[in-house]
Amino acid sequence: MAWLTAVIMGTAAWEAMMLGRPVLVFVDFPSAGVGRGVLQCGDLSSLPAAVSDALAMSAVPEELLELFIAAILAESFEFPTHLFWCNVT
Repeated sequence: MAWLTAVIMGTAAWEAMMLGRPVLVFVDFPSAGVGRGVLQCGDLSSLPAAVSDALAMSAVPEELLELFIAAILAESFEFPTHLFWCNVT
């Protein structure tokens, strides 16, 4: 079991949050909008301090995760994936 998940970006951050683990991200990432339990480190020279800070954080509260997922779903829309992968004129 991991104490901390550090990611550039991707689903591993979501998985860690759902498992109650703090997350350290290295880019501007939507999951940072959750507010707690996610720390952004944009400067690798501050990585040691960021790791210490992230390990001291508590996990994202389940209520915040639910609100964040609800907000994502509320702003989502259906998109025909063939339009993304095909050159349609």
